[in-house]
Amino acid sequence: MPVIQIKRGLDIPVQGSVSNFAVADAWEAPHAALLPVEVVGIKTKLLVKEGDAVQVGTPLFLDRRDETVLFTSPSSGKIKAIHRGQRRMVLAVVIERDGNDSQIEENTKAPSKQDPAALRDTLCRTGLWTALRQRPFGRIAQSGDSPAALFITGTDSRPLAVSPHTLVANRQDEFVAGAQALASLTEGPTWLCTNPNDDWSDFIAPGIQQQEFSGPHPSGLPGTHMHQLGPAGTKQILWQIGAVDVADIGEFLLSGKQTVRRTVAVTGPAATKPRLLRTWNGMGMEFATQEEQSVEAIRVVSGSLLDGRTANTGTPEGFLGRWDSQISIVSEQTRREMLAWMFPFGGRHTLTNTLLDKFFRSKFKYDADLNGSPRAIVPIGSWEEINALDILPTQLIKSLASGDIETAEKLGALELVEEDVALWEYACPSKSPITRWLRNTLSQIEKEG
Repeated sequence: MPVIQIKRGLDIPVQGSVSNFAVADAWEAPHAALLPVEVVGIKTKLLVKEGDAVQVGTPLFLDRRDETVLFTSPSSGKIKAIHRGQRRMVLAVVIERDGNDSQIEENTKAPSKQDPAALRDTLCRTGLWTALRQRPFGRIAQSGDSPAALFITGTDSRPLAVSPHTLVANRQDEFVAGAQALASLTEGPTWLCTNPNDDWSDFIAPGIQQQEFSGPHPSGLPGTHMHQLGPAGTKQILWQIGAVDVADIGEFLLSGKQTVRRTVAVTGPAATKPRLLRTWNGMGMEFATQEEQSVEAIRVVSGSLLDGRTANTGTPEGFLGRWDSQISIVSEQTRREMLAWMFPFGGRHTLTNTLLDKFFRSKFKYDADLNGSPRAIVPIGSWEEINALDILPTQLIKSLASGDIETAEKLGALELVEEDVALWEYACPSKSPITRWLRNTLSQIEKEG
């Protein structure tokens, strides 16, 4: 099929990309964690308590909305802590690693050929099912659903992201095995969405359709791919999964062993040494930033700076996210600036050409400063300039802000999750929390059925 060219969008010009793709081993991490707060709308039921011994694959908790799907331990050891937040909401289940990474024996029996029902049961039992997420609503895929299509994301256009093709290098057999197995879960097409600059010819399994996307961000988001090939809705459930997770599933099906490590990119304007790091699933962030010798305060983000989650070390959320293959580091140093926003050479990027830096810099050293306070919505066309979807952003944002869920649904809200509108929030002149408004609206629509 011809390449789908995404013409509108924005590649945010931020410093801190990885230039050397040699993979270094991370420091041995004494702790790992699984974070229920990452799962959209989860109603957590704990299956362990502090002090319990666990192995790789031991169920830690489940979602009461679909108790078949288990969330399992990424490491072996014992439960060191269960952190809770407001109203006793479980924030993190922390494991003190023993370094053995021993696995549950009953989970190591993965037959080479399985029918779809047996595959579903195996993936749900081992915790590998949680790699699958669905649209609409962006929640974990329901174990009893059959999607209209499955989207494997083999490209990533987020700021400073490393191509998934690099992250699954030399794992062709595992990827093909995983893709073929997952394709059996749907009667619809299975799409492998890639970038034209990457050669995926060795990864294409029978029955998998490849579609290339080019252009600026959000050309590498699954929401953009779905919008072009078959949008999600109340009557059309779509599934998405990352290329790394497909390879992990394939490795388990071929060997009977779950992988406990993954390659992540350490990036960001405050990263003193952007690099690829081979680390452990659920690793504590202090061991990803061990070589960062910055003298200023930093914010560590699991994911990209555009749509990631704050994961500062020493906090219950200070661990690598379940679906993340990127760690971003940005300065959080507070300082006063001469003339503030009126200074024409403040080193800040602008979409509206109000600062002269745009004409003299190709990359900018972003920090955590908002550069202004929230204010009334000002529709000056910024959203339309970077909107890559066939959606009316101004009208949709106004409906999200006013809580008009009926209009929001008609304008395409069910196709979207937070990552799809994060670029709108970046470009918003009024500093509006568009991603939070979208999640509130989706939760309300799902609640009302």
